[in-house]
Amino acid sequence: MKDQDKSADQMICELNSLRKKITELETIIENGSVSGNASELEVHRKKSALDGQVFKETKLSSEDIFSKNRDMDEISWSLLNCSPDPIILYDVEGKVQYLNPAHSKLFGWTLEEAQGKRLNTLPDWDREATLSIIHQILTDGAMNQSYDTQRLSK
Repeated sequence: MKDQDKSADQMICELNSLRKKITELETIIENGSVSGNASELEVHRKKSALDGQVFKETKLSSEDIFSKNRDMDEISWSLLNCSPDPIILYDVEGKVQYLNPAHSKLFGWTLEEAQGKRLNTLPDWDREATLSIIHQILTDGAMNQSYDTQRLSK
């Protein structure tokens, strides 16, 4: 299997296996106990070859992991941008970090207008219930999927 077809976990597992082999060879060299017909020079050559392979695997593994993360980021942003549902992302202070085109179309704010600001979209009559649900999500991680709400538009 080619490296680019392996998962990050598979690459890390192979890297750890190579590191273990290097440690074993280093122990053999340090103790001077070379078994079979192998000479210390052969063991050193094998160790050098493994060192190079570990470097190559480490480099490929890091690049592979970065590439997979970048791919997931692109997929995530594509889903956010293409969703027909309005989506808005806030930071921990309640300031808008992102809103998708469906949100702009439904509520009237563009990302440029809203980014970094706190939008007052909660009607006064629904504020307490909504804030209670947000608090529950933030503290328990529990999602309440059955809550109907209304928001104010621009």
